[in-house]
Amino acid sequence: MYLRDRIPLRDDRRLIDLAASQFKVHPSVIEKRLAKATGVTVLEDGGVVVGYICYRIRDKALFVDLVVLDTTYKGKGIVSGFSNAFFEQAKRKGVEVIQGLVEKNNQYALAVFRHLGFSVKRAFLFTLLIEKRL
Repeated sequence: MYLRDRIPLRDDRRLIDLAASQFKVHPSVIEKRLAKATGVTVLEDGGVVVGYICYRIRDKALFVDLVVLDTTYKGKGIVSGFSNAFFEQAKRKGVEVIQGLVEKNNQYALAVFRHLGFSVKRAFLFTLLIEKRL
């Protein structure tokens, strides 16, 4: 498995399908997120896209819009390895803090992010703002 930057013409159909099916949203929602992204880091396994992180960078802060992993790869420690490589990549871009929103009822995602060193910075009605300093 390895990380690489998104190649829109090659990757977007797979990225959209992965996220739309997992988040139960219309594909146009994911298309809009991808269009607004500063970057998308893709995780490939044997030439197949199995996950990605979609994000925006402003100043020294990176805001994660989407973290998507093919369900057949969940629970195998892949997110930890993928994330550590992503954090190093972000540091090289001058990022000092990574933030994102997690739905309050998504205990699995919250546990994964806490395991990766994120903490809850603020609670909103349905979401939690999480943060990790690099």
